[in-house]
Amino acid sequence: MSEDNSNTLVNAHIQNDNEGRFKRIEIYYNGSAHRLQAEDLPFSIGRDHNSCDLAVNKSVVSRVHCVVDIKDSQIGIIDKSTNGTVVKAGDANSVIIHDEFYPLVGKGCLSLGEPFSSQSTALVLFKVVMEAL
Repeated sequence: MSEDNSNTLVNAHIQNDNEGRFKRIEIYYNGSAHRLQAEDLPFSIGRDHNSCDLAVNKSVVSRVHCVVDIKDSQIGIIDKSTNGTVVKAGDANSVIIHDEFYPLVGKGCLSLGEPFSSQSTALVLFKVVMEAL
C-alpha cells in the first residue's frame, strides 16, 4: 500500500447542493466571539497580539499557531506551530495536526500546543454554520 499524504475531504464544502452553503464560522475564546464569513478569512490564532486576530497567551502556543482558512472549497484549520494543534469535533476522537490543513465540520474545539482536556481553560471553540439552499 503506498503512502498518501493528501488530506481526506469531508462534507464541509463551501458550497454543496445537497447540504447547503458555508455561511460563517464562529470562534469563541475567553469570553470573545468572532463570527467570520469567507471574506473575513484567513483568521490567525496565536500568542502574538500584534500579528494574530485572536491572541492566546500560553507558553505552549506559537506566535502564529494556526490559521482558519478555506482550502479546496472547505473551511478548516492550518497548523503552523511548533507543538501542533488538537482538533476535537463533536463526539469524534481528537486528532493532532502539525503543519497541515484539517477541515472543520459542525461544532468542536481546538487545543493549542497541548493534549486535549475538557477541563482546560484555554480551549478555542468553533462552530461551522451552513445555510440551507
